[in-house]
Amino acid sequence: MAGLRETLETKGKKKISVHVNEIRTNKLNQYPMDDIEELALQFLEMEEQIQPGEAYEDELQDGKRFTLTSGERRYRAIKLLYSRGEHDGMMDLIIVNKPQDIWEERRRIRAANVYRTHSQETRWMEIKECEEEYQHLIEIEQKPKGLKRDWIAAQLGISGRTVDRYLKDPKAPNSETAEQKKEDEKDTLHLQSCAQRLESKFQTKTTIKGHRINIYFQDTEDLNRILELMDALDQGVSEC
Repeated sequence: MAGLRETLETKGKKKISVHVNEIRTNKLNQYPMDDIEELALQFLEMEEQIQPGEAYEDELQDGKRFTLTSGERRYRAIKLLYSRGEHDGMMDLIIVNKPQDIWEERRRIRAANVYRTHSQETRWMEIKECEEEYQHLIEIEQKPKGLKRDWIAAQLGISGRTVDRYLKDPKAPNSETAEQKKEDEKDTLHLQSCAQRLESKFQTKTTIKGHRINIYFQDTEDLNRILELMDALDQGVSEC
């Protein structure tokens, strides 16, 4: 069959190698396609095989055979290299069943992007997709139990409070993250101040690791000196 180089079964799913000219992108995929040039360069430098994408077979009027549900950035990088004559244009795909409807297809695309770092705009897009699906479930009398925000949060692996913030004001900053960052900065400044005071009092080196301050000593005599300054030296023992 044209465009196929190898076929095998992987964990019960068909894995094939397909030319990029036989692959189409998914119009439902709204995730940003950034850093394609950098990804293409990584592929040139990699010795191991590129992780397969995921697609379903669907022959439309465009002459292509497969629609991606995962791996569009990889597809774009390979296609870029192929256009330069630096790649043979073949991409490994795991072939899955065609989604039953738009909601299943969107869920597959979101699942494929779950480990990416999302911008505020991307997170808002995901929440709106889930909100549309929630409304669809109501319309077909399959309304999920519980609050809408909690159902959406469960779909995306985020908190209900985060969903609430976006639904009320999608342009508002992520206040939970901002507040946590402010608290972390405050803790760091406090620890640095404490470490400097300890160094001055004990005349020794200190370091900070996480929420811990390490106080260093050179030998037992130096340790006893520090303990004495701390008023922590056991009075019944002359030295440690």
